[in-house]
Amino acid sequence: WILGNHSDELTPWIPVFAALSGPAVHYWVLPCCPFDFTAKYQRKNAADSVFRDYLNFFTGVGGKVGFRVKEDKMRIPSTKRICLVGTPKLEGSYDERKAKVLQFVQQKMLGFQPKEKIDRVRNCTKIG
Repeated sequence: WILGNHSDELTPWIPVFAALSGPAVHYWVLPCCPFDFTAKYQRKNAADSVFRDYLNFFTGVGGKVGFRVKEDKMRIPSTKRICLVGTPKLEGSYDERKAKVLQFVQQKMLGFQPKEKIDRVRNCTKIG
């Protein structure tokens, strides 16, 4: 099992890590702040709340990397208490599944530019 409890930027990666960790690895996630693979999550469906739209996005990610995703509500005092559980579909060979996952990740990372190692000062605190 791979668990993600309010894992923020790591959240969409958890199904990917689970898929690449072995053919029978499951995951459990309690999402909080919505993030895509490379940035803050941008809502796709204005008819839903941002959180519901994010849950739908995350469920789709799980499906694309080879999981059946079920939703459950935690009995905790929180407004964000919906958790998602991914169970491997176990269809086809594990090598085929890994290849599909890596292709999916490659597609998601197109155009990604990491931040500079040193942030430039932009507020006049270092005038020289």
